[in-house]
Amino acid sequence: MTLPVTCFECPTLQWGMPKDPSRTAESLCCVLSAEDCRHILDFDCKRPSLLLNNRVKNVSFIGPGWAVSTKAQYAGTIIAVIIFTFTLELLRRLGRQYDRHLVNKKNSGGNFFEQLLRALLYTLQVINAYTLILFAVSFNVGVIVAIFVGTYFAFLVSSWGEPTRGKPKPEKKEAEAVPSSRV
Repeated sequence: MTLPVTCFECPTLQWGMPKDPSRTAESLCCVLSAEDCRHILDFDCKRPSLLLNNRVKNVSFIGPGWAVSTKAQYAGTIIAVIIFTFTLELLRRLGRQYDRHLVNKKNSGGNFFEQLLRALLYTLQVINAYTLILFAVSFNVGVIVAIFVGTYFAFLVSSWGEPTRGKPKPEKKEAEAVPSSRV
């Protein structure tokens, strides 16, 4: 029985299996060189790091399906991250507006289909947020900055014209001066 491989020289190999199925994970990590890894995955293999990095080429985000090997692909990844942040904030705004709509209908619990739609909106928010988390744990500086910048502008756009959460406080009028009568 072969085990999924996690090799310290090639972080992306953990999603694959060795060419020779008779090798186990223990023996493969001892014999796999960076050249073997480059041949298998067409990547320049680097040690995984839990430190911030600024690599632009030969980076894998989310999984092996989102592998970046050119600067253009990296730019596309940054744009995709910004789109994910905008989508998340717009889904949040849509959820708030739909909840307000249900409250204005004075429908206490809502019907079954309204609750299904609320659950769908919430699920889409969670999927989008977890996808952004997966991008962030790549520790790539460009991606993390794109998340921050995208979130800032997405909130700015999605909250524009939205009423504040609390009720406005009434303005205090200055007490009118009442002349005191002296006797």
